[in-house]
Amino acid sequence: MKKKLFLIGILASAVGVQANDCQVTKKFTSVDGTNSLHFNYANSSFKFCRNNRELLILKNLSFKTKNKIANLKFLEQKNVSEKVQVVWGKRAVVDNDYSEVTFSADKKNPYITGLTFRIYNDAIAFRYNLKNNFPVKNFTEYGEVLLTQKMIATCYRGENSPQTPAKLTKFKNKLRTPILLSNDFKIPKYFISLTEANCLNYNFLDFKVKNDNELYFSTTVKYKNQQHSPWRVFLLSDNINSLLDSDTIANLNPVANQEKFKWVKPGVCFWDWRAWGYTADDGFKYGLNLESWLRFVDFAHDTKVPYLLLDANWYGHEFNPKSNPLDPSQWNRINTLLDYAKKKDVKILLYLNDVASNNYDIDKVFAMYHKKGVAGVKYGFLRVKGQQNKIAKTQMLIEKCAKNHLMIDFHDNPVLPTGEFNTYPNAVTKEFCHAQADAKRSYDPQGFLRIVMVDNIAGPIDMTNGFFDLNTTTKRPRVFQKINSTIVAETARTLVAFSGLVVLPDAADAYKKHSELFKFIALQQQPWQQSKTVKAEFDKYIAVARKNKHGQWLLAVVNGNYKRTVEVPLNFLENKNYQAKIFTDTDETHYKSNKESYQQQEQNVDNQTSLSLNLAAGGGACIIFDEIK
Repeated sequence: MKKKLFLIGILASAVGVQANDCQVTKKFTSVDGTNSLHFNYANSSFKFCRNNRELLILKNLSFKTKNKIANLKFLEQKNVSEKVQVVWGKRAVVDNDYSEVTFSADKKNPYITGLTFRIYNDAIAFRYNLKNNFPVKNFTEYGEVLLTQKMIATCYRGENSPQTPAKLTKFKNKLRTPILLSNDFKIPKYFISLTEANCLNYNFLDFKVKNDNELYFSTTVKYKNQQHSPWRVFLLSDNINSLLDSDTIANLNPVANQEKFKWVKPGVCFWDWRAWGYTADDGFKYGLNLESWLRFVDFAHDTKVPYLLLDANWYGHEFNPKSNPLDPSQWNRINTLLDYAKKKDVKILLYLNDVASNNYDIDKVFAMYHKKGVAGVKYGFLRVKGQQNKIAKTQMLIEKCAKNHLMIDFHDNPVLPTGEFNTYPNAVTKEFCHAQADAKRSYDPQGFLRIVMVDNIAGPIDMTNGFFDLNTTTKRPRVFQKINSTIVAETARTLVAFSGLVVLPDAADAYKKHSELFKFIALQQQPWQQSKTVKAEFDKYIAVARKNKHGQWLLAVVNGNYKRTVEVPLNFLENKNYQAKIFTDTDETHYKSNKESYQQQEQNVDNQTSLSLNLAAGGGACIIFDEIK
């Protein structure tokens, strides 16, 4: 039987949008007055404005069901302005300021009680409030987004870098969130990022193109007593910087009890997988073996790096259903490693494939990990039929890991980050991107920038940057293409990409050869007290500063494909004097040749200083700030 489309209120007319015409029936503003939501009683549409500039109209919200949804009515509004201390994130104390507006639906409506909007200083988000005891097992949402003008876009593309920004009509298939829109990526007046928050047992929206300035979205959901839909988030900004610095997606999730999760310690982590095959100066060749792991532990101890991650096959071939992580005989080497690492104050994370999860009792596996003193899990190849089921299983694994005091890092096409780390801080990162050297490919410098400026907006991502040996990597079994970067850029990328676990791909001996430069990575001691995207231009460069848990500032600059000079203001520093230790490329450095050439200098600076940095093609800069007392 053909389903009918019933709308929330009357259909909004598809007339053109006039840029500064925000005069509608009811207006609601963010706490600082920057963003505003305008509710049209006549057609139940919503205009989103920023600084009185109309950006979009959200219209034709509907459910494909047999019962018409009655007109929406304004119910209540409340303002919230609070400072929230979090377990970890971009900063230790987060501003959570918003105006919450609730609209009620007709009481006879069997599906929703209404909608709730939150108007933040940098975003507008909404969600449906669902009724109990749905009359149907499945339902489909639908809505349309009418933009103020023809815009260009790019979006998440799985294990590929986001594509070159293009007109909407160039996207023949669905756009995957996060989606980044702008009037002009070269000379932008504003950016809009479309994504979601607090998605637990639901389905993500699919966005498709109607024309050059209009999108529509839909999703089909299996009803499982959900109280709300996820938050549908529209991040709004005049520049890319504030999108990257936003805490809104995390804030749309309940905040964790700090005492309950005090065992979660984000930080830097060595990794054995890509280091496999590296030959040290003393002739030692790294493998997936105990001797290699002990080398990592020794160097981790010396540099105060807290973690080592062991990847696949430690309990047998990962895709073999008979490979059993509960088998005591598989733990002989691991037990020796755990004992040694404990003496060195280094913690171990272990890999687990979804195949083992499906064939063995996952509660017993995680309980064993916890009993042995394992710090966390890298979870690979989660494969389950249906996106909603995959989202639900992801959440189930996060909760089971939390119960056993295990951090978790999802790899191999994980689901969209939606701020879950705010509620479950043990969900430290996801490979929601093309990680370096993964899928038998390496990305170019521009590809890195696109991943950070599109994918990373959604939440913490595991990009596995930080190669120091850039000349012989393709001789290794798990590196298939040359790494298109410089040694300074690789170092800088570890700070720029936001993640609760900074996973390093190279061998301990490769880092030893450049111990002064490696200090920049070792000082990335989380949780961060503060973070700031100091300067950025899409496809060109990015400069990010973060203050570590001891109060020390670090600054990283990553360049795109072409050589350039960038002026970076140090206005993020406190009103103090500092000695800056600056690592930069040389005149001969290039991401295709002379990759390991760099230079070091020192300079006294303060928060009025602006550094002029000469960046090689695909290069970067790393700066350590020591306070002068």
